Amino acid sequence: MSSITIDSSRPPLLVIRFEGVVDDVAFDRYLSDIHELGERRSAGERYAMIIDGRGGGRPTPAQRHRQTEFIKTHSRDLAARCAGAAFVITSAVGRGVLTALLWVQPMPYEHVVVSTMLEAEDWCNKRLAARAA
Repeated sequence: MSSITIDSSRPPLLVIRFEGVVDDVAFDRYLSDIHELGERRSAGERYAMIIDGRGGGRPTPAQRHRQTEFIKTHSRDLAARCAGAAFVITSAVGRGVLTALLWVQPMPYEHVVVSTMLEAEDWCNKRLAARAA
């Protein structure tokens, strides 16, 4: 089964889990949901994201393009509201590939690629605390 779930039960932390290779409809819904969750924040309120890719497949070229366009379109809002994103990838090769891709298409907020959920949570909590100070 493939899906993208967004757990917003621990604000200001969002945990996004990818399972398998999702279809374009699910991917577009994910982008819409992320935008909506960010828009719900009041002025100055920040959030951080953990993107758990441990169970996910590779996005299709069309999905990667949509993600890039989403980031370009919403760059200002993302930079203002998102304190950072931690990508969880267990494979060292996968982490290296994602890091390289993020150099080519930078995010409008700080990010890190890690191998465990614990590292991701710690990094996000530190980013949120730094933004609050």
